[in-house]
Amino acid sequence: MGKLELLPQYQVLVLGAGNILRSDDGVGSMVISLLRDTKKWPESICILEVGTAMFYYLHEISCSRCVIIIDAVRAGGRPGSVYHFENWEDVSSIYERMDSHGLLPADIIEWSRALTGLPVELIVFGVEPANLDFGSQISSPVMLAVPALVSEVIMEIDRILEKG
Repeated sequence: MGKLELLPQYQVLVLGAGNILRSDDGVGSMVISLLRDTKKWPESICILEVGTAMFYYLHEISCSRCVIIIDAVRAGGRPGSVYHFENWEDVSSIYERMDSHGLLPADIIEWSRALTGLPVELIVFGVEPANLDFGSQISSPVMLAVPALVSEVIMEIDRILEKG
């Protein structure tokens, strides 16, 4: 059985991942809310809060040319450090070390690519967490990083749209 041949429904799919009940792991959700409030996005851009249930969005992922994931990422930097990963090995490595998402996002992307060949581009914007304990408060270092993260994601979406 071959891959389904689909035209991308979305040029860019932005996913806010993480657990809002685990302090800084809720940063993806916060950034998604801010992106939605920032401006009116064209129909070719889909912005979703997926929490820890990314698997349930496999259809949207497999219909998107580019997927951007926003998440808390432990990569060894200072809390509040903002990361931008595009290299598949880096993305896979990040999510191998994480255990709060159930199914690994890298595996879901692989399944999607096996089904449809999409997404052709994957980008992860991460923020180094200070606290992943139970609670709904995002730490000060992560809160201070949020405006820069929102700006970087908007610039990346604009770059993708310009590239066509």
